[in-house]
Amino acid sequence: MRWIGVLIFFLFFFSIAAHAQKGGYTEDSVPTQNGPIDTSGADATISFWELPLWIQIAYISGIILASLGLFKVIPIFLARIKNVLENQNRQVVFKYILNNPGCTIAEISDN
Repeated sequence: MRWIGVLIFFLFFFSIAAHAQKGGYTEDSVPTQNGPIDTSGADATISFWELPLWIQIAYISGIILASLGLFKVIPIFLARIKNVLENQNRQVVFKYILNNPGCTIAEISDN
């Protein structure tokens, strides 16, 4: 049901773009510039080490905390997967399905 909304959005979006092209409307998102480009202001390229210290600390501490969080959470997911595969009832149902392909849920619960 969700994909219908996405499809309608894209159809609407592309129909507007096609309609705008028929009228001959053009847009320059970046004005043409005569001469060399000035990159000394807000659009200058700087390295990570040239950023303010508080931004460097926030970035590095975020990476460290995210890594520690992953090391703490990943074993929990692996343990849950391991427990699911060790369940005896699940193994019995799985073997029944392997021996009787095409069986229904009612047949599985009866047998």
